[in-house]
Amino acid sequence: MRLPLPMLALLVSATALSTGIGPGIARAQGVVGTGNPAPIEPDPSHPDEAPCRVPLFTGATFGADAVGFTYQPPASCPGPWAKVILSTDVSVQAGRQFDRTASIWLAGVNLLFGTTAEPRAALAPSWHVERDVTDDTALLRSSQPGHVLIANYQSSVYTSTITASAALLFYPATRRYPAPRTPDLVVPLQSDPAGGTTDLADGTLALSRTGTLPTNIEGGYLETYLQSQGNDEFWYTCVPDALADELQTCGGGNFREGQVSIDGVRAGVAPVYPWIYTGGIDPYLWQPIPGVQTLRFEPYRVELTPFAGAMDDGRPHTISLSVAGAHDRFSVTGTLYLFLDKNSRSVRGAVVRNTLSAPAPTTSNTVTTAGGNITGGVSTRSTHDYEVSGWALTSHGLVSTTVRQSNRFSNEQQFSITDTSYDQRIRQRTDTVATVTTAGAGGLSTSTRSTSYPLDLRYASASNADGSSSQTTSVAQSLRRDALDTRNGVPVAASALLERVSPTDTLAFDASGALSSHAGSSDARFVLLDSAAGCIDRHATATNSLLTAFTSGTRCDPAALAP
Repeated sequence: MRLPLPMLALLVSATALSTGIGPGIARAQGVVGTGNPAPIEPDPSHPDEAPCRVPLFTGATFGADAVGFTYQPPASCPGPWAKVILSTDVSVQAGRQFDRTASIWLAGVNLLFGTTAEPRAALAPSWHVERDVTDDTALLRSSQPGHVLIANYQSSVYTSTITASAALLFYPATRRYPAPRTPDLVVPLQSDPAGGTTDLADGTLALSRTGTLPTNIEGGYLETYLQSQGNDEFWYTCVPDALADELQTCGGGNFREGQVSIDGVRAGVAPVYPWIYTGGIDPYLWQPIPGVQTLRFEPYRVELTPFAGAMDDGRPHTISLSVAGAHDRFSVTGTLYLFLDKNSRSVRGAVVRNTLSAPAPTTSNTVTTAGGNITGGVSTRSTHDYEVSGWALTSHGLVSTTVRQSNRFSNEQQFSITDTSYDQRIRQRTDTVATVTTAGAGGLSTSTRSTSYPLDLRYASASNADGSSSQTTSVAQSLRRDALDTRNGVPVAASALLERVSPTDTLAFDASGALSSHAGSSDARFVLLDSAAGCIDRHATATNSLLTAFTSGTRCDPAALAP
């Protein structure tokens, strides 16, 4: 689904400008001429009024253990709230340290999930991250225990400490900025409020929670985070086990897909984004511009409204999240968001159609060996479509909801390997289109969300007769997301987002294996046209780990979003 650009431009000018809601352009974090992190993503938009600020933790430092805190709602801003923003600042001491996973939790609900930037001997990176957590309003109305974890292990070699502070910003609802409808119940899949992510070693394991839910659910969704770790960190470079040794790469294949089930019945699919952390493949690739969402992951939302009526029977139900194809370790979490029928104690309903089956990826290869040289390709493809329909008899009449989702995955790899060189080229595409159709007393509404996760990667190394060697890596990592909402056939909201980060770097090693030099560059672009928030256009470039340009504006050319 690609919204016609003239229609999108018209919606933006007619809606965003009339509401007066600005894009809230974030500060340009990177400073030209320095190597400080310069993420291309903007912060979420803010109402242009003063918020109430509630600190969660200040100047916390991290080792192996989590740092706890207690959240108290803002007495001076009791609600309702137009928006709630999590504001976080992180810094890493100059020196040497790995990229670390960072997460903030409140009563078991994940508020922030991402990774940290790596420092250098003469660079202490610091950055600011924000996330819109308005959907967690029901959780934020009362006092809650929380914790933050950046598992940072130090040694005589990896010496850098990590420090962070975070606060919640509450924007009271006004006539200009009214409070949106938010979920009535927020349920983390982790049953332990002090818990964090769950590690899944393979596709047979799942993060699950069983409990009795309210009997008046009329809608809901599951937010999923699927972070690759361990031997799965570079899952998109892997090949089938039988070829792994020959091609000198990881085994287990390269198909990964999130799976959601309810009481053992397949309920939804979540695509896996190929996040690359700041130490990934070659750390110089991501200095100072990190990869797509590296410092702040974005969850994928799986619509579960067709199952609402079936979960209203007062019996315990089990919600599960797994990763098909996981071969070593995925770190996952999920949060269930439910909407309740406040005018009814009980809602009846049922699922009437569910065509979701297990994924069935196919793999083929053309790998050949001749004279000690290895050439050829490995191709993996998956087509996974489904439809789920359900009805619920609510206080405002019979409501029918249908989810239709198409999932396309392909990973094409080409290899050329000799005694003195290694060349691996990857072209991966993950495309998902999900349409939710709701029929009720108010007529027919549709919501379509299209996401694309293109990844192109080339890794080439060569050794010379004198023992020296080189390694060149180039990456083109992108995210494309389009949304269109209609009511009785009339478009009421639309957006189109394009983000890409394209670095390249060459490492040179002397005969002893020590790094002698590197040379690289990076180019990043973020464009968002939104009928509610207007336009955001950001562009950044870097050369040899220093930021050379960073622009951020509110004038967009819709053609920039053209395929």
